[in-house]
Amino acid sequence: MKLRLLGIAAITLLLTQAAVAQMSGDLDTSFHAAARTNGSIIVQADGKILLGGDGTGYGPKRLLPDGSLDATFNASVWNITKLIDHPDGNIYGFGPGAIRYSQTGTENLPLASRIESFTYNGGTFGSIKDVALRTDGSMIAVGKFDEVHQGTGGGYFLANCILKLGADLAVDFTFKSNNGTGFNGEVVSVSIDEANDKIYCVGYFTSFDNNFASGICRLNGDGTFDNTFNSGTGFNLGANEFPSKVLVLSDGRIFLGGAFLTYNGVTKNGSVILNADGSLEASYNENYYGVTAVVELENGNLLIAINQSYRLFEVALSSNYEYTNFNNNYRNQGGATGGYVYSITQLETGKYIIGGTFTDVHGSSHNGLAQLYVCERVLDKTVDFSNGVLTANATASSYLWYGEDAMTEEALVLSNNTSQTFTPTQPGYYYVILTDGECQTKSQWVNLTTLSVAEEKISTISVYPNPANSNFTINGLEANSEVFITDQSGRKIESFKSTQSNLNIDASKFAKGLYFIRMTSAQGSIQVEKIIIQ
Repeated sequence: MKLRLLGIAAITLLLTQAAVAQMSGDLDTSFHAAARTNGSIIVQADGKILLGGDGTGYGPKRLLPDGSLDATFNASVWNITKLIDHPDGNIYGFGPGAIRYSQTGTENLPLASRIESFTYNGGTFGSIKDVALRTDGSMIAVGKFDEVHQGTGGGYFLANCILKLGADLAVDFTFKSNNGTGFNGEVVSVSIDEANDKIYCVGYFTSFDNNFASGICRLNGDGTFDNTFNSGTGFNLGANEFPSKVLVLSDGRIFLGGAFLTYNGVTKNGSVILNADGSLEASYNENYYGVTAVVELENGNLLIAINQSYRLFEVALSSNYEYTNFNNNYRNQGGATGGYVYSITQLETGKYIIGGTFTDVHGSSHNGLAQLYVCERVLDKTVDFSNGVLTANATASSYLWYGEDAMTEEALVLSNNTSQTFTPTQPGYYYVILTDGECQTKSQWVNLTTLSVAEEKISTISVYPNPANSNFTINGLEANSEVFITDQSGRKIESFKSTQSNLNIDASKFAKGLYFIRMTSAQGSIQVEKIIIQ
């Protein structure tokens, strides 16, 4: 029995039979969505779900809490990707134009007030890419535009990729960016720090009002450039390198994600956390290349979607931003095209909703919208090994230990495996399922090469170049060493048995991102190295 292949299914079966606990990322099978979205997901106060979207079959639509279509909402399909459920009781929609709906989906603005269209760079159609609602009811809209066409009279005004709008979509011309040169390129994401009255923008720009700002910019609340935020050289922008998401965290720091490889000259593969002055949070060193969506959960974790390997990762942010857990929460199977997660919204019921172009979640058909569970309490996922005993550091209501042989990947038979401690009888990989109330969490993997020493590093091994493109070399291997390459989720990508000291790896078929190389000598010594594939 191969544990890695059957582990998720076996655990799901166990949870279904017990009907008492769910693991973060488990699918809510009671939710059957009657629509899909590649844009906004807005959960209203009554539990109804507003969906935006761009293209045939997408929003604006509204679902009932069980996923069925709300027949009382009948909005015109206008390629609305972003929605705001406004405190004034209306719903504002943004895309190639801007519009206001009543709660039944009726357009309720005079034509003279509606923003009919945006243009960019001499007449190309533009659009709003993201919108942030401020506590005073104003809205900051960003995108790809330099002309805004309001009403039906053909008139327009200039605004370079950022607008401040009020009720009735009235443009706030006191917002300073409307009076300057604004951004010199597209803005794709915006996030507000209300406590400090700051606006963060990321995108394909290199300046704001002639101030250098490469891919990341902070504005004051009045729309002026904030020169106290020092991003240095920022991002190296290119066709395949750019930031796509910005999120101000509850502690005031800033998460940035995208398809980038450096920030301010420092190698960073797809995600960074910044301090309020623009400097890197040095102890955050995680790699999520191709971030398409991110949300800060109520349990304090980040939920990150990436376009490489079609997965969601729940990341626990401790005081030093250590990466403590990941889950294979989402995957696209069956060769379906597309497959990205573009939106994540948490509910108040210990669940969250994902939307995008995917067709499959955990092997179950879900066309672009699904609801999953999230554990609201964060358990310690670390496991210690001392004096021949494994100990789970979390205090949980129950424990269930699993193991796997290091070389054959065959499941190990574990007896007396339901206590906080476990005494293994042979080397291998071990983890424990922690149950706490209605939540279950999977601990970190522990690799025991012997029953007395967890890992002994092989000092002679090196991996180069790093980062790598089409190939890389492992140098200093002993004869008959085992080499395993895994992605961030722990899924094996390649395995080899060395016959010589140098091993050349063809990485041309690897997706861009972070990989782990585990090398085990014939004597059981282990070295683990990280490598970035560009």
